[in-house]
Amino acid sequence: MTYKILVDILHPAHVHKLRNLLWRLQKEGNTILITARDKDVACRLLDAYKFPYKILTPLGKNFPTLAKELLVRYYKLFRICKKYKPDLILGCSGTNIALISRITGIPSYVLADTEDPKLAGKLAYFFADKIVTPKCFRRDFKRHIKFDSFFEVAYLHPEFFKPDENVKKDLNLKENEKYSIVRFVSWKASHDLFEKGLDLQFKKNIVEELSKIGKVFISSEGNLEPELQKYQIKVSPEKIHSVLYYAQMYVGDSQTMATEAGILGTPSVRCNSLVGTEHGSGQFDELQKKYGVVYSFSDPKEALSKIKEMVNNSSIKEKWQKKREFLIQDKVNTTEFLINLVKEQRKSN
Repeated sequence: MTYKILVDILHPAHVHKLRNLLWRLQKEGNTILITARDKDVACRLLDAYKFPYKILTPLGKNFPTLAKELLVRYYKLFRICKKYKPDLILGCSGTNIALISRITGIPSYVLADTEDPKLAGKLAYFFADKIVTPKCFRRDFKRHIKFDSFFEVAYLHPEFFKPDENVKKDLNLKENEKYSIVRFVSWKASHDLFEKGLDLQFKKNIVEELSKIGKVFISSEGNLEPELQKYQIKVSPEKIHSVLYYAQMYVGDSQTMATEAGILGTPSVRCNSLVGTEHGSGQFDELQKKYGVVYSFSDPKEALSKIKEMVNNSSIKEKWQKKREFLIQDKVNTTEFLINLVKEQRKSN
């Protein structure tokens, strides 16, 4: 008997976190229906990985439009669930699926790594059937499942991730030419309200420092300032992790990419207003204190000081590769854990 699973995608990172799980579930004969939000490169990634999907809404641009988007998604998801009748609803952000799950009686699994959610996240945690988080998560729930790893390991584990050296050609790099990656996010998501990333002067300071060890490529969620547009990276979104793997350093205000870089063995510096808050604190604390792969700062001056120190360390990349090996050996394979979780749920239905 086919097991039907509805998967809700709100962010490009969700595609990466779930793709190996979805491929395995499809291979085993399960039926997958993906609903998506038209945000950044999420749909381009789904296309690249050949996943069929249904777009429900575009990303809201401010609080009123985000609220409207949420209501529209509730309505459309409810209609889809009534027609499709999935056996399980799965998503990395339960803002939409948890309430619909409670209304329809369909079990839901919310995959989360943020301890301090905004209102929408709190609703998700309240209504979800099961909340799945890394073991380092600093909150506890009644219906809580913890695993000893990170969600990013689901797609960056060596079993699934094989770096593609051809990305160097895509970047027009010479043989053995060094480069660094910088990432700026738009800070327009609902969970980013009242938060901020980096100002223009600090962005220019980052580029100046990283240029000392090679070329600099910028990945940006929003439009780049004219002074920085010449650094904008031009590579297919599904190749970004190979780009990160071979980079000498990563610097940016992105939560996800900072984690990805560290897990890939690339020296990583994160700087934004969320540092020092509960937002993802358990994971970033472990990444920095236990594994030493990501440094986090809320003060740009402190971040720049650390960047300068790292730029002057000629053996830093080799040190991070060893740290990566230890981290991967120390953590469970997240995709395998999620597959077993879905199988257990199927048995209980």
